[in-house]
Amino acid sequence: MASGNVHVHSGWLNYGSGGELKLYVYYSTSTDYSTLKSTINCHMWFSVPTNWTIGPWSKNTDSYCGQTNLTFNGAIGSCGAGNYDVPNSYKSFTVNHNATTGAATARIYWKWGVNSAWGQTQNPSGYFDITLPTIPRYATPNQSLASKTETSITMNWSADATVDYIWYSKDNGSNWTGIDVDDGTSGSYTISGLTANTSYNIKTKVRRKDSQLSKETDATSISTYPYPYVAGFNNIKIGEGITFILYNPLGRSCTLTLLNSSGTATQGVITTNTSPQVGINMDTTYGNISSKLYESIPTSRSGTYKIKLVCSAVSRDTTTNGGTYSVKDDKTENPTFDASYIIDVVDTLHTAITGDNTKFIKGHNTLTGKIKPMVTKFSATPDYYSISSDGQETQTKTYSSSNISFSMNNITSNQIKVNAVDKRQLSTEAIKQITLIDYSVPTLTEGQIVRQGGIGDHIIVNFTGKYTSWQNLAQANGIQQFRYRYKEVGTSTWSNWITVTGVVNTSGTWKLVDKVLDSTFNNTKKYDMEIEVQDKLETVSFGGMIISTANAFIWKDLSNKYVGIGKKPTKTLDVAGDVEIDGALYVNGVKMIWYE
Repeated sequence: MASGNVHVHSGWLNYGSGGELKLYVYYSTSTDYSTLKSTINCHMWFSVPTNWTIGPWSKNTDSYCGQTNLTFNGAIGSCGAGNYDVPNSYKSFTVNHNATTGAATARIYWKWGVNSAWGQTQNPSGYFDITLPTIPRYATPNQSLASKTETSITMNWSADATVDYIWYSKDNGSNWTGIDVDDGTSGSYTISGLTANTSYNIKTKVRRKDSQLSKETDATSISTYPYPYVAGFNNIKIGEGITFILYNPLGRSCTLTLLNSSGTATQGVITTNTSPQVGINMDTTYGNISSKLYESIPTSRSGTYKIKLVCSAVSRDTTTNGGTYSVKDDKTENPTFDASYIIDVVDTLHTAITGDNTKFIKGHNTLTGKIKPMVTKFSATPDYYSISSDGQETQTKTYSSSNISFSMNNITSNQIKVNAVDKRQLSTEAIKQITLIDYSVPTLTEGQIVRQGGIGDHIIVNFTGKYTSWQNLAQANGIQQFRYRYKEVGTSTWSNWITVTGVVNTSGTWKLVDKVLDSTFNNTKKYDMEIEVQDKLETVSFGGMIISTANAFIWKDLSNKYVGIGKKPTKTLDVAGDVEIDGALYVNGVKMIWYE
């Protein structure tokens, strides 16, 4: 409501020789919010100075107040000093306010139409403007986030005028939900039944109580929280700490359980933490996690762990694939296996020679042995053994919980290597040392073959060679047999083998000295010869030997009437080498004459 007195006119009585008469317009306003109108009430009054009397004044023309059509009879009687209302001047009119802004102004017209000569002005009139109080149209709302969960959002709201009803929208104003609130300028409301980890465009609309007009806020984008989840993890080697990153901003009481690759639980941890992320170190302080992880990969070096997250307060039970866990591969996980697991290693071939089945003659043996079961570590499954020795083809034996037998022939090394391998392909090598007796086959270092007397049909041989002489065995080594065979050069038929005695063995050297062989050899023919020597273990042949024809000067071939000099004749006269003649040379009775 607004009111006021406006001095609209003054005049001097008796044409300026007396006191001053003053005319006023009083106005007051009232507002109707429902019709968006104001009513202006007005009337005129005047002030007579001291020691003066005015009037009576009769009506001259219509007087009016407020609007020109609000006329009245303004005549007055005599009035002494004082303040007087102009009779009949109380008038009212209405003004419409702006529908959008609620603002309005009013022009108040006035006129006192009486027969007077005051102030040298008759029937004074005029107008003045007033600004009416603005009719409030809307309450201006504000909103802010109070709190949120995975499925709800709570908003604070406020307004600059009393509100009696509000609405909210979670979809940017497409749909509205109303709430009858107590009269006031602030409050809060909760939107429930939302979807976790989802963005909503929230608006609040308020209704001003006095105008019953409503106004909405701008949209605010708010996302609900995700349910607690495992946001990160690391790959580990067994025995190292596992760090999970848990997203749990509301501090829900959750059970976090580590599952191995076969889905078996290894450890659970209860955690409530309001930080957006929290690291949980799942090391061996939480129990024998390492053992349980090993148990899940008996045939593999690695597995993928899983994380089971149960938050009962929000009915969450999820399992997430995590990182990998793998063996350390630092030898500590390899099977327990050493030379003591290789047992009963003996020779079964030449114990009569060695007198001790734990001694092996190099390259001439049959080794047998047994392998005791390996002991795997950290739940690994045993797989196989690989058995080798230098120069031998590697053998593979499948693991057994009982002793495993193996054999090798003619090994040439003093080491047997056995590699125990588990299903993770982790292995331990053991080396079994054996007593190896050195051995080499007999050799021929020198040889000589001559005809007896140079032209005889028997030959004399001299041979020297080497054999392996070992010590401290049950039987000594040496050349046990010497024999030979022969054939004419250019033929293919060999004689039978003929054994010769008389070989002498001395400290690794054998000799056959000036031995006359029993066989006869035509002194006009050449022969190929091959010898064979045999020690305790091997028989060795040596060939490429020649028995030459007899070493004669004159050869006679009576059947063909040939004569050879220094060779077997193939013509009437067959000479090997130079011929020197002291005298004449006749050919078919003709004397040969040389000309130079």
